[in-house]
Amino acid sequence: MATKTKSFIVSQTKRANNRLKVVGETCLNLAQGRDTRQPERVQKQLAARLDRELTPSDLAGPALRDAVEAFWQSRGEDAAIAVYEQVRHVQSERWRQVEAKHGKVSHYFDAFGQIKPHYRQSAAPKKKPPPNIGYLMLLVAFVLTIVWWLW
Repeated sequence: MATKTKSFIVSQTKRANNRLKVVGETCLNLAQGRDTRQPERVQKQLAARLDRELTPSDLAGPALRDAVEAFWQSRGEDAAIAVYEQVRHVQSERWRQVEAKHGKVSHYFDAFGQIKPHYRQSAAPKKKPPPNIGYLMLLVAFVLTIVWWLW
């Protein structure tokens, strides 16, 4: 398996944190009445998202699960804020783990929190195709035909 670069790790951590952010936002929207979906269905979706997104290395993961359970018991705004805070705690803990293993990462981000363009993982640059030999042969044949005709 190829080694993962620091840029790759930073990019994956940012993406994972963005996917986890939905949990906190959804709970806030439900508590504030801005989400009209069926709460039972949303509860299943959030549980599935937590199962997918939380890893054993997320030390604050169990506290987030507990906060989500407390939210479903009360569905109050205070419980939703607690969920949002736990999501932020998990996210910051992930960044601390990355920094502990790979070093400082703040220089990867611009003022808006986006990964700077020169650190983004991009596809390999496409090579220019070689000049089409068929057109070259056609041009040579055309020139030779004109020279033969003029001779």
